[in-house]
Amino acid sequence: MNTTTRIYRQGQDWLHWSIIIGIWLFTSIIGGIAIFAEFPHPANESVAFWIARNLYRIMALFTIDRSLLAVPGSQSWLLETSKLFGAISIILTVLQVAVQFVFRQMFLEWIRIFTQNHTVIAGFGSCGRQLAEDILAHNEGIILAIDRDPNALQQEFASTKSHITLISGQIGDPQGIALMQVAAHKARRIFFMSDQDLDNIQGVYTLQRILKDNNLLQTKINVYVHIRSLQLLQQLKNQPDLFLHAITPNLQVQMFNSHQIAARQFMLTWPLYRYADLRGQDRVHLVILGLTSIAEQLIIQVMTLCHYKDLAPPMVTVLDKDAVHRGNEFRERYPVFHEVNWGLECQFGSLEFVDCNVLTDNLTQSDSDNQPSLLANLELQTTYVTNEDGVTKHQVNNLLRGTVTAIAVCFNDDHQNLTAALRFRTLSTRMRLAQAPIFVWLTQDILPNIFRPVATTPEFEKVIQPFGTVEQTCTLDEIVKGNIDSLAKILHENFVQLAQEKPQFNPQEPQYQPWDNLMEIYRDSNRSNADHLAVKLASLDYYWQGRNCFHWATNVQLSTQPTAQVDLGDLEHRRWLAERMLDEWNYATKRDNERKLHPDICCWDELNPESQDKNWQHLKTLNRYFSKQPAGNVQEVLQRWRELIDIRRRTSPLVRPLLTLGVLAPEETVATNMVSAPSLLKWLQAILDQHPEHHIQVCSPVATSLEIALVQMIMAKFAKSKREQHLVIPATQATTVPEAVRKQAQWVVDLLPPGISPHMLDDELRLQQLHRGWAYTVERNAQLLIVGNEQVTQTIRTWRTQQAIPQQYSSIPHTLSVKRVIPKAGCWVKDYHNAEILA
Repeated sequence: MNTTTRIYRQGQDWLHWSIIIGIWLFTSIIGGIAIFAEFPHPANESVAFWIARNLYRIMALFTIDRSLLAVPGSQSWLLETSKLFGAISIILTVLQVAVQFVFRQMFLEWIRIFTQNHTVIAGFGSCGRQLAEDILAHNEGIILAIDRDPNALQQEFASTKSHITLISGQIGDPQGIALMQVAAHKARRIFFMSDQDLDNIQGVYTLQRILKDNNLLQTKINVYVHIRSLQLLQQLKNQPDLFLHAITPNLQVQMFNSHQIAARQFMLTWPLYRYADLRGQDRVHLVILGLTSIAEQLIIQVMTLCHYKDLAPPMVTVLDKDAVHRGNEFRERYPVFHEVNWGLECQFGSLEFVDCNVLTDNLTQSDSDNQPSLLANLELQTTYVTNEDGVTKHQVNNLLRGTVTAIAVCFNDDHQNLTAALRFRTLSTRMRLAQAPIFVWLTQDILPNIFRPVATTPEFEKVIQPFGTVEQTCTLDEIVKGNIDSLAKILHENFVQLAQEKPQFNPQEPQYQPWDNLMEIYRDSNRSNADHLAVKLASLDYYWQGRNCFHWATNVQLSTQPTAQVDLGDLEHRRWLAERMLDEWNYATKRDNERKLHPDICCWDELNPESQDKNWQHLKTLNRYFSKQPAGNVQEVLQRWRELIDIRRRTSPLVRPLLTLGVLAPEETVATNMVSAPSLLKWLQAILDQHPEHHIQVCSPVATSLEIALVQMIMAKFAKSKREQHLVIPATQATTVPEAVRKQAQWVVDLLPPGISPHMLDDELRLQQLHRGWAYTVERNAQLLIVGNEQVTQTIRTWRTQQAIPQQYSSIPHTLSVKRVIPKAGCWVKDYHNAEILA
């Protein structure tokens, strides 16, 4: 055994030494009082000599020889008590030293022999400590941890937590001394969380050898290996024979990366595609500050998942000091980005790298006449044109809406991330360019009061939301219980069941193996498919809150409408195509998994009918898993229970169809008693009756007092009926949204064009903004409530009935307008007694 091993456990050393020191002090005080009383100052002796002699007698309390303390005929209880406690302090000191130094190896041997079914954490950094905290919170038993050289923070953590023992040791030691000391061969699960990937991998091999040496190859142990290098992780996944398949089956090895988990959480928790659609953007455009490993994962997630409705392929712009050079290295790892189309007519996304120091560079001013400011470039306000002389100049585009969907700050330092986020927010607000929610990557959950989280901030441009903290990513639910993989497992089981119905099904093929034996590349494919299910549901106008979409209302269907089948198939193929192309697959007439060749590496229109069909067929049976519809028989009940037992333990919202209701009352002079018009109340009740399970989105510019009163009345009525609802306000900035109404809103969408401030609005621009608020409400809501006389509401009713809105007012980009149909349904309340139903 390693005689230099140190042990850190809850409070043993500091508590024991505190008691011993307390006894020493107590003995010295009462002994001093008794000795100075029993040995008074002799007349023939100096005071200094007398004090020194008595101090020497006090020291004698802690020795075996007590002759100096003999006082003939003395019956002082203080002196006798001090003698007793002096002996006790000597014994306790000797025992503590023996336990701490002499018998340490005995304690380690006791751990090795008697501890079993425990958890081992090899690597006690911030992620390891957070995982230990989470395991203790779930009462998951004893934890034995290893770290190379525990620092003060690690020692304090282990010394203040029960059921944790931390020892110093080499995780990557091929001899496995540290793993033997924590009885790793008898643990039920082991986490290799070291900062060194090679140590973690070596630890797995060493564990396998220990099991073999102890004839324990039948012992099942769950092993979780943190691979920090994304490149190494990808290579290990692509070549499983080098690592995973070289491990004996009794070790259930799962590799993970905390940055990958953080990026998936980001996309599942904050749906950028919804934000882009709400703000009238033609695509998801994510701006990333800092090209780091977490940034790379966000790029992959956006390119794979942000294919939504009829939006154009997503776009990512990366800003960093050496972004162009490092971006070329990124393109070398993902060759598909070297060619935008990769030989295809359909794109899956665009990527741009810009050299810029966000902390010091001037983002608001242009360097020359031919070079616009960086913020203007981010808004895509400029395009470059070449004249007949071959001179390239930029021209400014007159944008009606911002084009930046979100900003993610991803430097490797929390301080730098926070500084960059606040600086970018200040400059973008001042210039009213690139205004979007800012997401800040933090390793620790700190300074909560300085942020403006999504949950409590309705204005997109004011959001500053932290993400990817250790508290969110290094948890038992994410790493062990597979909270983030629950849906992926179900989709894989569903995929295998559908494949079994085909005559050419071969159960030996790697993509049909059970989840626990499935290759990581196929697991990743199922994870991507699972994450995109939320996008598909949202594309069909289903709504839920939170990141989990496991519980479906009875009328939620993915495959009943023929048009929906085509749309879902197209979306799924775009996602699958992006996933495959990022993994360097190419087109071939015959599939070859080893060479990464596939006949479906082409655009949707070029697929044969069978390939098109399979892109949505796997979705049609998902209702059996998630719907609340009653099961048909006992077997189905039992099967559903087994499949969803882990998911149902977690509280998640119900996925419901979304009903959008617009409210417009443009006339300020209309009497406020219109809110209680019988025809209006009757129509609202009919809406509730016709849509019993729908989540209702109320949308209104709330630009007039009557619109405010109507919105408040409608939301109060829906709340009284216990209906789920939320409010969206298209803010024209021509009028001020009352604070009480703003607080009720889930989102306030700023309709001012980029670069325009509210104080710049003259009467003409103010009228244009009012019309833009009307247009947003008219074209984005399935039901529209119009209140006002015929003359005032003429424009609104014409837009609605003729399904045509002038482009300068429309909230739908012209590139998408041909695919969006303006609904006609609604109610026009002319006055208190008269109303007309719009069909």
